[in-house]
Amino acid sequence: MNDPIADVTNFPQFPQAPVSVLETPMNLVAQTIVTSLWVAMCLFLLVMLVMDYRKHRSWVPTFMMIGCGLGLFYEPFWDHSFQLVHYIPGQWIVWTAFGVPQPLWISACYISGFAAFPLVIFRKITNGDPVASFLPWIIVTLVAYEVVEILMTGFGMYEYWGAHPFRIWKFPAYVAFGNASGVFLAALGSAVIEMYERNPFTRAVGAILMFPLGFTAATYTTQMPMLIVLSRQTEVTGLTYFAGLLSMSLGCCLIWLFLRCLPLRHGRG
Repeated sequence: MNDPIADVTNFPQFPQAPVSVLETPMNLVAQTIVTSLWVAMCLFLLVMLVMDYRKHRSWVPTFMMIGCGLGLFYEPFWDHSFQLVHYIPGQWIVWTAFGVPQPLWISACYISGFAAFPLVIFRKITNGDPVASFLPWIIVTLVAYEVVEILMTGFGMYEYWGAHPFRIWKFPAYVAFGNASGVFLAALGSAVIEMYERNPFTRAVGAILMFPLGFTAATYTTQMPMLIVLSRQTEVTGLTYFAGLLSMSLGCCLIWLFLRCLPLRHGRG
């Protein structure tokens, strides 16, 4: 008869980041450039919000941006789940959770980089743009998330150290599919609030929570096959490639569902 205690004791432990990765120094030049660019992007987005408010007289986009800032607090969970390490030596650390340091640039990234695309898609939905016009934005969003992370990992900002398949340079390309699907889900949910909800308090709370809840749900749900395999594998195998393909397929399915929901019917005035 099997001993349940022995079975638990022999269960594989969650892989830990190698010491060589933890001791890798931050690329200070890249850190300075990236931080400056994301801060500049934040300023650009503030101008964009002012212009949007003057035209539409709605605070929903502003609340969406605040919600993207709240999404920052789930980043340590992401780092732990996807086996990602922001290099520690030389890093400009803002805060640390669960032993995972968070750099300054990622705070600006959540407020700008993760807000820009949802805001554009959100306004296209509320404007009633034709479904075909969203197809280029799907491609642009996916390519942008791929390219940005390829460059930042390639130039020594951080590392996905685990057994990830489909790497382009150092970035596992499957990750961007979950991120892109989360953008469209968050934008769609916020558009529904804008068009159908008239209670100011409900609009504010819904728009603030839409990104941290919708984006997180989309990324973790679509990437779940890969996360399960990643937690048990220390080397890239055929199983990891299969899980990566399945995760990318789920991301594409969620984007397809997004398109099927369009165009939205305008709510009551």
